[in-house]
Amino acid sequence: MALRKFVDRLTKPTEQIDRELTESQRKLAETFTDVERRLVEQVERSIGRETTRLAEEAAVEFGSTIRSTREEAGRQLARELDRSIEGFVRQAERLLAERLAEFNDTGGGRLERRYQGTLASLERRLATLEASLRDRMRA
Repeated sequence: MALRKFVDRLTKPTEQIDRELTESQRKLAETFTDVERRLVEQVERSIGRETTRLAEEAAVEFGSTIRSTREEAGRQLARELDRSIEGFVRQAERLLAERLAEFNDTGGGRLERRYQGTLASLERRLATLEASLRDRMRA
């Protein structure tokens, strides 16, 4: 019997220790779960902030890249327009020079013929007038 009491005394604290151990394990598991949940929330908030920051940074960089690309395209277009205009001006000058040469050849010839015709007509009229004046003077 004494042994029984001794065993009962030894088993009661062991049961109490088992209960306390189980309770401690449960509390520890709850604490770990709570800590894990808070850490996950903190990491999610941190990831959200970082994602927003990186997205804003990317938008600024994209805008800058687009702006510089647009400016470069504008400069290239201006250079191409200048080259095209220069080519057009050279071609127009060449065509104008050809047309002026043709005009001088044809128009100049016509003017020369008209001049010669007018000169001959004036000389005939002058001769007629001269003859008329001589006739009047003789009369």
